[in-house]
Amino acid sequence: MSTTKIYGIKNCDTVRKAVKWLDANGQSFEFVDFKKTAPNQQLLENWIAQVGIDKLFNKRSTTWKKLPEQERAAADDNALIAWMQEYPTLIKRPVLEYQGHVHLGFKEADYQRLISLGLSEPQEPPADQKSILETFVEARETLMTTPSFFSIAFGIGSKNSKGDWLEVYYPDPLHLPDREFVEAVTAALDYEGGNHALDLDEDQLEPIATALDAIAPDQSDILRSMASSKRPLVVTLLETDSALNTTPEAYLKLHLLSHRLVKPHDLDLSGIFPTLPNVAWTNHGAIDLDELQQRQTEARLKGEVLEVSCIDKFPKMTNYVVPTGVRIAHTARVRLGAYLGEGTTIMHEGFVNFNAGTMGESMIEGRVSAGVVVHSGSDLGGSASIIGTLSGGNDIVISVGEGCLIGANAGLGIPLGDRCTIEAGLYLTAGAKVSVLDSKNQFVEVVKARELAGKPDLLFIRNSQSGTIECRTNKSAIELNNELHAHN
Repeated sequence: MSTTKIYGIKNCDTVRKAVKWLDANGQSFEFVDFKKTAPNQQLLENWIAQVGIDKLFNKRSTTWKKLPEQERAAADDNALIAWMQEYPTLIKRPVLEYQGHVHLGFKEADYQRLISLGLSEPQEPPADQKSILETFVEARETLMTTPSFFSIAFGIGSKNSKGDWLEVYYPDPLHLPDREFVEAVTAALDYEGGNHALDLDEDQLEPIATALDAIAPDQSDILRSMASSKRPLVVTLLETDSALNTTPEAYLKLHLLSHRLVKPHDLDLSGIFPTLPNVAWTNHGAIDLDELQQRQTEARLKGEVLEVSCIDKFPKMTNYVVPTGVRIAHTARVRLGAYLGEGTTIMHEGFVNFNAGTMGESMIEGRVSAGVVVHSGSDLGGSASIIGTLSGGNDIVISVGEGCLIGANAGLGIPLGDRCTIEAGLYLTAGAKVSVLDSKNQFVEVVKARELAGKPDLLFIRNSQSGTIECRTNKSAIELNNELHAHN
């Protein structure tokens, strides 16, 4: 078995963490101190062949910035290799050599996966099977290209007089940013992992922007534009999709939904209500309720009126995100955190809550409650309502399949399958008794509506003579009985 080696500098915090992890996990290894043994050209070329010179050579290091600008501008690969031999601090560290493969930097999860994939020496495999080494290489390549961060975003927000966040606007939030971006941002911040919202000052903007120039120029432009901000600035880093702890974290996840970067129910939104303050939304922005009267008085003394449009935890979506390909007749009726698919129209009486929305073309003239998903081609009639997870649906996800119609003033409390119709005025709750009719309109049996959840091609109407809720289908009585009782 080849010797595991870790290269670096003893007083480097990242190297110390890597060494400590290897010791704690019972891994035998040899530590090579760059200050005592500088890497030779052949070793550097071997590393470059596996990870590339751009990743190995650390152009964000202080040593690189101290080199003469003319020399830096003219440097080719040979010059960079020579400099790494002369100044090993220019090498991204630590460098781990494990069973003939090279890994740069240290993250506990990365080391855990790398080591667990190669505990034994590769054996000669059968001709029709991959070797352990081939499996290791494929897994390593996947690991190196798989984002380890959930989300990062730079924001502009509002605070109250106590310094508490009221709201945050993120111009261009990133979901699953690549490793190079994450490393460039975190290297410039006082960040040690986890989910955090860090205040940004003007002095931090340019160094981060410079580090991102070649990686994410759009983000660099945003950071440089923030230098003129009169509002508080923040960078929110979500290493994992976990429970919310701060207002900037909550606003970032709501932005991800409305930007269509994630779909409803794909986020952990636990803790969202305690982290969102109830504020006054005014023509002067978000104002703390305890400070509202003073601000109103100040406005009046200037001959102005401070207009309060609403008092709520959630702002309207269009003040933060305007998705492409949608029509919204009354913007105050769509909350930040709504997901509107391209081709959606929200009419004047339509409403879409957070963590809910449409997946494609839909006409919404009724209420889409929190947690509800309406699939493409389905329409919601005027004043119709769908029960959400916060309004009686409990933990059941109420969804509407493709090509459905829910009539005016109708209601829905079960997941609806594709191509279903609910007549106007009929409210279908999960416990409602429904008479099921076959394709010849012959009575089959009475069931609770929840037993029809998710089934396609159903027409729900109320019998005008008896008042009974009926479900008409295009199936025979035998087919219906088999389907209804398949799980008895």
